[in-house]
Amino acid sequence: MMTSILHSLEGLAQRSKNVEYLPLGFGGEYLVNTPQDLELLLEIQKDPSLSIKFDFKPLPAKEDFTLKKSYTFKITVKIPQTKSNFFSTPDYLIDYILGEKEVIDWSKKIVLPFSEVFYNDVCKYKSYFIYLNRLVVLYKKYAYWDSVRIVLFTDKPFIIPLRKEKISFDKLEKCFADIDISKFKDSIEYLEDFLDNETIEKHKKEKQSIFIIESSKVLGSQVNTRFYSLVKEIGEIEDSVDKSFKIYLENFSYKKLELELKKDLDYFIKSINDSIGALQSQALGLPVAVALTQFSKVGSESTSSSLLYTPYLALIAFSVFVAFNVYQQDLQVQYSKASIDRFFKKESVSSIVNTDTSLNSMRKLINKRIRIINIYMLSILILAILVIVYSLYELGLLAWTPS
Repeated sequence: MMTSILHSLEGLAQRSKNVEYLPLGFGGEYLVNTPQDLELLLEIQKDPSLSIKFDFKPLPAKEDFTLKKSYTFKITVKIPQTKSNFFSTPDYLIDYILGEKEVIDWSKKIVLPFSEVFYNDVCKYKSYFIYLNRLVVLYKKYAYWDSVRIVLFTDKPFIIPLRKEKISFDKLEKCFADIDISKFKDSIEYLEDFLDNETIEKHKKEKQSIFIIESSKVLGSQVNTRFYSLVKEIGEIEDSVDKSFKIYLENFSYKKLELELKKDLDYFIKSINDSIGALQSQALGLPVAVALTQFSKVGSESTSSSLLYTPYLALIAFSVFVAFNVYQQDLQVQYSKASIDRFFKKESVSSIVNTDTSLNSMRKLINKRIRIINIYMLSILILAILVIVYSLYELGLLAWTPS
């Protein structure tokens, strides 16, 4: 839908002169030079997403037009939520970007500044607009923001104004002209990855703190031009953040790592112990339950057959429950193992573990314990299956003939 509407608008703009852009469309003078020019107008009039009006008649018919003559028109885009899906000028687009808190899906927008037909000089900045949106979203995600400002809380609030003064394309264009798009893109993608993809909670908090502090340092004392400085200096912010985090990792001593590792391992061991504890009571219950069914055979001649079946049916149900619980606990063990493996593979951890004998041994012991636990759970599962088979045999539902 968006593509076809944009195609119609481009066709109209290409054949028009004195084009003036409006918030929801544009106007100008259209020269009906050929029958094909006229057909385009008639097609646009049929499109329910577009409304076109002329100075001489609101809804002219084919016979009302004369070839080789110009007509003043005004076209309005009427797609749902037009104000957030259609943008006729760079300034309207920038105003929308500043107000968004999510990454924009541009495939669902009609953006005239992205088209060479409308803005031959502006469309080359398409990628800058796309990454400008991601830059604004990044700061809104990790700092306080409202409709007029982003606030970085350091020793004192550090304000990046969004609407105190109108952010204009003319000033942004000067920033874009001095920025290599590949570097602009790389810096924003680095910071997104830096902040979003961290599994160690302590590192995550430190990264956010470094991001806020280094941003305020780089932007310095500028006030009215601070947003433009943010766009222009994002590469320097990336470098400062990277350097500061490396210093943090260097100061992240072995003792701190050991404490962090112990915290993760304590959680892991507790999780495993809880799983094994639950299984142990059930595993011990299986032979006890089998023994009780044997006792129930005493006096079986005076007991109805339906009552004799009841212990075995209960035994089957209990065994199925144990087997299901073994499966559930196995998933928990797998999850815990994956969490520990991910921790050990982190660059800040693996670089120390690989060179430290005690930590390396600790990891091997963990892997050994996981293998033993897997064997233990498999044994319980086999026992539960054997009890089910035994019960089915006693109920006469399973025949067994010795060879």
